[in-house]
Amino acid sequence: IADAGYWPSGLDVADDGKIYAAGVGSEGVFVYNAGGGTPIATIGKGMTDPQVEACTVDDAGHLYFCDTYGYGKLRPEKKADGGYLVVCSLDGKFIARYGTGFSGHEPAAEIGYTRPKGPTDMDHPQGVLADPAGKFCYVADSGNSRIQVWGEPGSIVSEVDAMNTDAGTGGTD
Repeated sequence: IADAGYWPSGLDVADDGKIYAAGVGSEGVFVYNAGGGTPIATIGKGMTDPQVEACTVDDAGHLYFCDTYGYGKLRPEKKADGGYLVVCSLDGKFIARYGTGFSGHEPAAEIGYTRPKGPTDMDHPQGVLADPAGKFCYVADSGNSRIQVWGEPGSIVSEVDAMNTDAGTGGTD
């Protein structure tokens, strides 16, 4: 597989065998036929400087990907914004964008950001997994040391504090 972004960092395979690959610094998520080769589509193309580090697909026909730094001009009045979960159909039609908050990238102090840790904030999300039915989506919100569980339509169901090391307690934030 060629052209999977500067640093390929996430992939999934849909039921039809198509491969969805995320790469840091890519223009979005590259789509390949089952045999690989060159991309047949790019989902998220048109975002400015996205940092797509993770993607997954579900059986309901959704593609989920994390714009880790939120640079995709989602709120262009900000110099740095970020950490979003983007949901599209497998053919690239935008469905929803979840998450708010600052990614923690360099301009933070200069523009007065703090690191929010509210239920819908994300700080450098680096992993995403959807349940097969598309009812829940799990996001590794690495900057906030937690796993977020999102439900439909974009509501937080729960969050698990990844720093809680008490086995079996499933600590929450």
